Amino acid sequence: MVKLGEYFKASSRCGRVCFLAAPFGYGPRVSAAHLGRLLNLTMSAWQKCSPVDGDLSGGAKLLFNFEVENFQVANEEAQFRVWVDCLLWLRNSLPAPVFEYDIVLAESFFPIRSNFLTMSNVQVISPLIDFDQLPQKDQPNGAESYILLSFGGIETPYTQDIHRVLIPSHVLDAIIEASETLHDTRPLICCAPASLCKRLSNKNTISRVRFLSPTHGEYLELLRGADLNIVQPGLFGPFEAFAARVPTVFCPPFSYTQLCQARKYEEYGLLGEVPLWSVLDREMSSYEGELKKEEPACFRELADWFHENLSRGENRHTFLWWATRALEGSLVTTKLTSESWGQSMDCPKVYGSALRTSARTIFES
Repeated sequence: MVKLGEYFKASSRCGRVCFLAAPFGYGPRVSAAHLGRLLNLTMSAWQKCSPVDGDLSGGAKLLFNFEVENFQVANEEAQFRVWVDCLLWLRNSLPAPVFEYDIVLAESFFPIRSNFLTMSNVQVISPLIDFDQLPQKDQPNGAESYILLSFGGIETPYTQDIHRVLIPSHVLDAIIEASETLHDTRPLICCAPASLCKRLSNKNTISRVRFLSPTHGEYLELLRGADLNIVQPGLFGPFEAFAARVPTVFCPPFSYTQLCQARKYEEYGLLGEVPLWSVLDREMSSYEGELKKEEPACFRELADWFHENLSRGENRHTFLWWATRALEGSLVTTKLTSESWGQSMDCPKVYGSALRTSARTIFES
């Protein structure tokens, strides 16, 4: 995993447990919060930290690290260290620092690579998404219908403006134009990091689109009430939408992990129709899970491909055709919101009881 300049930290109220989370959208923090609830731990508010702040475990006895590779684990205070990884279905090797951890928990959004299954400290768990936290679908009579667009954070050392802005801009422009052509008056709500919202809002979109940077809880409220959810092929946001039975359509991927995830969704027949996907997929390299080498190369490839195919307004009609069909409701893949999607992913049960036992042993020692 890429070494990041900053990340998130939270502690249990008793100060005995430390949670670290990589700053990729909400995913790592969602996992941490759910795991905290499984362990009956009340977490403090998240705060941003960086490696220059030193040892941030604060004397905690138990450390949960959600993919912050550059955190120094070699401290004497944390008696038990747990690494939680949502990409072991993609990786073909673990980052070197992870071998210092006592347990590796692999969230199985997709089946984990076989080479990890023989490792004694690797435990496969279901995705750490607390579906019980999703608000009820029932909406009050007269509740407003709206379309939700969500562009999560992709802040890595390799992210450029062309990755952050180009695909979301094409998607927004196409949805706005299609809604006007169809006389679709449903409001458009766009959720994205504040910096991206500022970049996407201009005089042509500001009157049609409500830009928000919600908390995760606020986002779930919005998700539950949406008529249609348009999202990049990530992990946590789409899976929450699937569980909430909200009609979901994918836009093209605009990062390394999104590209790999889109290919995995397609393998399971869950991707649906995505503008320019067949061309993008064919022209991008094959990736084997060597993240440190492949991620920077993929970002360069994506930048070149976007510049060649999108920067000059080419393929605008393709996005418009896709947006029109999405608004008409003819693109939603029914598998995504069916009762059987979880079974098709072969997700195991949450590994909660063993974690509770580990935590109890540490707390009582």
